[in-house]
Amino acid sequence: MQKSRCLVVLVLGLVAMARADEQDTVVSLSKMNISGPRFGLTYVNSFGGGDFAAQLKQRNIRNAYSEFGWHFEFKVAPEGNTPSFVFEIVPLIGALEYGVAIPSVTVPMGIRLPNGFEFGIGPNVILGYPSFSSSIVLAAGKTFSFHGVGIPVNVALASGKGGYAISCLAGYAIVKSKKKLEPIPETH
Repeated sequence: MQKSRCLVVLVLGLVAMARADEQDTVVSLSKMNISGPRFGLTYVNSFGGGDFAAQLKQRNIRNAYSEFGWHFEFKVAPEGNTPSFVFEIVPLIGALEYGVAIPSVTVPMGIRLPNGFEFGIGPNVILGYPSFSSSIVLAAGKTFSFHGVGIPVNVALASGKGGYAISCLAGYAIVKSKKKLEPIPETH
């Protein structure tokens, strides 16, 4: 009972602090379009009863295969040294070394901190080889900056009906466009 009261007091205090901070504050934002190539490896595991690894084995494809593709990123960043909000689309082609193409698309949404550390979550779809499959992806990584070029290194864990997969991707990203978003004036 005492813990419940403390929790209620804490929540009410946080709400009061948030309301006190609610002012007509206008935040300056910038929107960036960032893209670049990606390459790496994916390892598929049948842990948990997934069948994707078995389907690969039937086609003489090992559990680990290469990935190549492109990364499209749209980032909205408050001005200053603050976290950025990112939306990404990452189409990849895997297993080319086996003479096949496993196409996939991942759409993670997340946050990139000022130090380059990033994390996100989103859907992943394998588009038909060896079968259609979908999963949820948790991704984390770090983008290193080198003279204005971002060099991301990411690890992603996919979990779905087909089993589990872990991917490690790297590449580079260049800002294609940057636009300062103008605040919308309030009308009273």
